[in-house]
Amino acid sequence: MKKTIMKFIAAAVACVSSVLTLSASPVDPSYKVAWAEKFGSFSSSACLFGMDKAGNFYVCGYWSSSWNAPALTIGNQTLTNRSVYDATNPYSQLFDTFVAKFSPAGELDWVRQIGGNGADEVIKMSVDNAENVYLTGYTSSTNCLVGTNQISTVGGEDFFIAKYDSQGNALWVRQAGGSGYEVGTGLDVDPQGNVFVAGTFNSPSVAFGTNILNFSGSNSNQPASFLAKYNASGDLIWARSVSDQSYAYPINILGTAFPIIKVNHQGHIVLAGSFQGAVDLGGMTLTNSDVATSQASFIANYDEMGNLIWARQTFTGIYACNTALAIDAQDNIYDAGYFCRSTVSLAGIVHTNQGFPVGDSFLTKYDPAGNLSWSSFVTGTADESISNISIDGSGNPYIFGYSRSSVTTFGIMAVTNQGAYFPNVDDSTLVAKYAPDGNILWARTMASTSLENYGSGLVVDNLGNIFVAGNYMLGGYTTSFTFGEVTLPVSTYSSGYFLAKINGPMLSASSSGNQLTLSWPTNAVGLHLEGAASLNGPWSASANAPTVTADQNSVSVDASSGSQFFRLNGP
Repeated sequence: MKKTIMKFIAAAVACVSSVLTLSASPVDPSYKVAWAEKFGSFSSSACLFGMDKAGNFYVCGYWSSSWNAPALTIGNQTLTNRSVYDATNPYSQLFDTFVAKFSPAGELDWVRQIGGNGADEVIKMSVDNAENVYLTGYTSSTNCLVGTNQISTVGGEDFFIAKYDSQGNALWVRQAGGSGYEVGTGLDVDPQGNVFVAGTFNSPSVAFGTNILNFSGSNSNQPASFLAKYNASGDLIWARSVSDQSYAYPINILGTAFPIIKVNHQGHIVLAGSFQGAVDLGGMTLTNSDVATSQASFIANYDEMGNLIWARQTFTGIYACNTALAIDAQDNIYDAGYFCRSTVSLAGIVHTNQGFPVGDSFLTKYDPAGNLSWSSFVTGTADESISNISIDGSGNPYIFGYSRSSVTTFGIMAVTNQGAYFPNVDDSTLVAKYAPDGNILWARTMASTSLENYGSGLVVDNLGNIFVAGNYMLGGYTTSFTFGEVTLPVSTYSSGYFLAKINGPMLSASSSGNQLTLSWPTNAVGLHLEGAASLNGPWSASANAPTVTADQNSVSVDASSGSQFFRLNGP
């Protein structure tokens, strides 16, 4: 099926004066919210983590068994939490998890529930080239259903990993547990369908099949981390402890759990996490020698068998943690995180936190060998957090998260927070686009009149359209929730999660004398410019090769020969 993106533009100078041109302001005006939807209720949350080749996107989340939210409605499907709310204990909320598939238009295809009589939560998701869906998280249920498969916890919380096909059928589920707590916090799939997972454990011993991992730390509040590899059929290939010193542990700050992983095109694993004191990564020990701080963050690279290739310590602070990873087509690594310190230095680059003692966020790029390419910071007078990174077809990274600052600075670009009802207190969703060299291209806050709203997941399709998921909570001062150009009716003192599509920019034009310059984004991969003398055609490809400036393709044409029409077309 051919994908034709049409924005017909008459080439006469008088006709192009009203055509939208690219802006130098922080917000690119061609990125508009096409649609937004809200779901859920009190104590529900959602993250968007996957997209298949057809542009369908996948969302996972959870909702609680609290007295006013035992059921969750998504589209025309209603799910009822399988755990029982204890009215005598208002803090006894137990989560069930859902995974859902949506069309590019935001229509629900299917939704599936995971849950039992305890707490069950999916933390990470990935989609492979065959449109299979993989999930990891934890369960504390004795009767957790994953499709028709039932698993039962061994101890407090058990790690699990599950695979669904593109129709939502649960193919298999695997678990590992001990007497303590085991949680899957990172997951990715290589091109052959092998599944890599990372997580934490504090049980004295944990059985991954016949592989026994032992916890030798003295403080169970600081669990060790694990890495494991499964094949496409769910057979365990290997499992190993990353740290036997109990310093690498998950920091549940700003809604993100650790460690996290991504797999590059060679099948090598990039692991990001945090530690106190020292961490043994399997052949290399990193030591936080900065006595003025309590935490340090790191990234490490392992081969397909779990052998360490290299490791780097990144930032230190009162808090210092990695929150997102992405890998581009050349296996360059993008690492985002959060730190709380007055100043930080990375490879001689010093950043001053203007809002200390609150935190700032960082975005860094490393080459495949672990050498730092650049670092950039998201900063303000209050907290900023990056929850997700996605790379488009041209290698441009997008970040998604939230800011509490009245003005948020992205490198040399400052954006006024239009979303927070109480500046420097309320959260507002932020989204930004960078060039591969680290220059900020545009940024904006997306939500308004909300007590809290923050972005938790983002994916970009091959046309540059952005799909996002996040969460919101409203106070008693509003009955609407505005996300970009879309306003949704809501109840006061309500909460839930949102899904939205932000249209990527298409064909635009600007004129100077008899010259017309046509521009379209470089991330619209596979599309080419065609012209015609009539809307009815015939259409022919432009004879002029496009030039590339920042994230835009541009072609100049002679506008003196009367009306002409142009479109983008592709396979």
